[in-house]
Amino acid sequence: ATLEAEPGDQRLVLGELAALDRRKTASTTIEQFIGALPRELVCATTIWSQHGYIGGRDPVDNVLAALDEKQCAKPHAIWMTETGVGAARRMSERKRNDRAEQRSCRRLHRELTEWYEDERVTAAFQYTFREDDIFPTGLVTADLTAAYPALHEWQAWGMEARPKPEDPPPASDACSRAS
Repeated sequence: ATLEAEPGDQRLVLGELAALDRRKTASTTIEQFIGALPRELVCATTIWSQHGYIGGRDPVDNVLAALDEKQCAKPHAIWMTETGVGAARRMSERKRNDRAEQRSCRRLHRELTEWYEDERVTAAFQYTFREDDIFPTGLVTADLTAAYPALHEWQAWGMEARPKPEDPPPASDACSRAS
């Protein structure tokens, strides 16, 4: 009701979950979280935002299966709102060598390509630009002196490299560009 009272086209987006597949003391799985939400809330939106860190499991199928359990009239689209490369666990160390960074960047390219080809995924973002010492998944170092190869991959997907969203995915050679 609050959104409908506001001017313009208002949309409700739910989610922003980590891609957890095992319940822990201080967390729950995607399926458990969605399963505990009221059906009316889940069905009030057609967009689910989800984190999908590179190197972890792809959560798209699990999210959509849990959403389908709610039997909403409209299907949900997935926005991958955090696609960090690095150490996606709090207080973890990022492997800081060229080989590991290149490997992670190639995984990022494969994952972005898979999401691009999956009509259920309608957007992918990387919102951690600057590295965080506590949660190191950024595109540049914390002191802003160097870029990780993943930054070049994201640049290949946007800006002038792909002027139209329907253009084909970029070649995977962006990962090998110098920092």
